[in-house]
This record gives sequence, C-alpha cells and structure tokens, in this order.
Amino acid sequence: LVVSSWIAGRDAGAGDPAFDFRAPQAEGVAFTIAEASDATVDAAVQAAHGAFAKVRKAAAATRIGWLEAAATGLAAEGDRVAELI
Repeated sequence: LVVSSWIAGRDAGAGDPAFDFRAPQAEGVAFTIAEASDATVDAAVQAAHGAFAKVRKAAAATRIGWLEAAATGLAAEGDRVAELI
C-alpha cells in the first residue's frame, strides 16, 4: 500500500520520493508514504484555493451534508483506519 497525495480527485503523488512506514504491530513495512514534493504541495494549494472559491458561499445545510457524508465514510472505514494508526 502506497499512501500519496490525493489532489482534486486524483493521485498526484506519482514520482514523489517515498519512505517505508514500519508500525510496531506490523511485521515489516506497514505501508509506504510518498513525501509531497514542492510541486505537489503547490498543486494542492492551487486546488484548495479553487475548491474554496467554488464552495465558499455554500449554505450551512449543504456544508452540514458534506460533513455528515465524511463522517459516514470514516465510520464505514473505521476498522481500516484504526489498523493504520
């Protein structure tokens, strides 16, 4: 498993340097983490700025829906997230 930068709905970490993460409860490498390069960070900032411009005037009810959807997704993957940490 490689954990990398996810920007604007796509994996943007291809080609970035990576390192292996070793967890005490895992034998060997638990997963690999791609370090974000300067270019990847710049792309993330630009994408975040664009996303903010699109949704900054969204109604509170809409924002609540987004948060509830995120919470539902996180709850559904809770066991997998717990394994990672």
